[in-house]
Amino acid sequence: MTPPISSLSGPSPDPDSAWRLVLDTALDAVIVMDRSGAVVDWNENATAIFGWSRDETLGRNMSDLIIPLRFREAHTEGLRRFLETGEAKVLRRRIEIWALRRTGEEFPVELSISPMAEEDGLIFVGFLRDISERRSAERQREEHALKMEALYRTISIAAETISLDDALQVCLASVHKLTGWPLGHVYLASETAPVRLLPSRIWFSSRPDEFAEFRSATAVTSFAPGEGLPGRVWSGREPEWIADVATDPNFPRAKWPKRIEVKSALGFPIMSEDRVIAVIEFFSEAAVEPDFDLLLTLRAIGQQVGRVFERRHAEEALREHATSLEIEIDERKRAQAHQKLLLAEVDHRVKNMLAVVTAIASQTARNSDTIDTFSQNFLARLHALSGAHSLLTERNWKATSLSDLVEKVLSPYLMLDSQLDIGGPLVWLQPKAALSVSMVMHELLTNAAKYGALSVPKGRLSIQWTTGANGETRIRWCEIGVGPVSPPSRRGFGSAMINASVRHELKGQVAVNYGPDGVEVDLVIPLSASEESSQPCA
Repeated sequence: MTPPISSLSGPSPDPDSAWRLVLDTALDAVIVMDRSGAVVDWNENATAIFGWSRDETLGRNMSDLIIPLRFREAHTEGLRRFLETGEAKVLRRRIEIWALRRTGEEFPVELSISPMAEEDGLIFVGFLRDISERRSAERQREEHALKMEALYRTISIAAETISLDDALQVCLASVHKLTGWPLGHVYLASETAPVRLLPSRIWFSSRPDEFAEFRSATAVTSFAPGEGLPGRVWSGREPEWIADVATDPNFPRAKWPKRIEVKSALGFPIMSEDRVIAVIEFFSEAAVEPDFDLLLTLRAIGQQVGRVFERRHAEEALREHATSLEIEIDERKRAQAHQKLLLAEVDHRVKNMLAVVTAIASQTARNSDTIDTFSQNFLARLHALSGAHSLLTERNWKATSLSDLVEKVLSPYLMLDSQLDIGGPLVWLQPKAALSVSMVMHELLTNAAKYGALSVPKGRLSIQWTTGANGETRIRWCEIGVGPVSPPSRRGFGSAMINASVRHELKGQVAVNYGPDGVEVDLVIPLSASEESSQPCA
């Protein structure tokens, strides 16, 4: 029961006193306390804030009514020190402290205390204002600033780095600063089947010496879609929050044989386009209820980190495209250079061929009595030249074998197998040498068909070749079964062409021997005509 006013140790409430006027007009809660700490007055605003009526407070110790238990001893000691020494730490100052409602709820207040001397003794007038809403607004502004800072840092990293690991590490640090939670980890999606979330070596810990058991459990645990916290984030592509992992039926690491040291958990996805490439999870050793605004911020952070992955892949694709373009340009340049070389080669060959054809036509005409004779001889020589060209074309104008060349020249007479004897080692001739040898062979063969071994049934033609110690090639053309052969009375085109081809084109030697049973021609072709021919060209 509240004692009567006259029995209080403080001054009586005088309607005309200064502090009474303050009680009636103040917008704040006003509490008047005497030197013993007892309440001597209390206005309606104080009743509205603290829940106690004025009649319930008069005469009671103020600290028991509005001061939280943990601060009461300090309040009593401060009052004693002021009364004994006049020393005051909180008087005549505006301070923020915690106060206590009748319901037991603690809340922040702004307090100003002024001592006043009355006739009946010293009193203390306290002005209090509930600042819960202001503190809440400040806290929200601080949280918003932290969220914006975390987003800014993440976006900055996303704009500066192409390393996904670096971006993930910065993301972990930002989330820790945002939440205060001590432990974070990254799960990465596997790139091969079966697709699972695999633990990584990317961690954040504000207390590295703690959470050893939980880290051990994480290091050996992977997740399928929908399994565990990471799997749920993966399949749902949205942040998840677990207030108590011990009571969650889908948190496999809670079944670890030893205590895992965490209570609450949250996770959010790292998105690249519509694909989850990683899941970030964070843990607290205290139970924390879900904060949905925070989850929205974490989702935005995950999207920004995912852009690092997208940019890295885009830059890799760009580099690959640039490399392929460089290769294509190089190939085109090589093709153009090769085409230019081919055109020059074709031009050179055409000019040479025209010169050869012109010479053949001129010499054939000079040694022909009639148009028919000219036409027959000229066409035959062109045919021989064409055959040699066909053989070289088949070899892509690389070295061709002497045996192939001889067979090509003799192709119209191969049915006369009993009259032919052809053979020798593998010898490769350069294209220019092959053309010259082909024309020599044609002239010799034409003469053999008209006047020599192939013009009579018993005649035989032997073409044999060998290679000498200096790498030269020796070709022996021998006709027998013809009868006595005498040197011609005049030198015709064939003889002139053979001498010119061997001596000038091949830089070789030629010798003709006329005998009692036929004719023998020895050709010596130097190494330079076949020096590329040790191996066949593909």
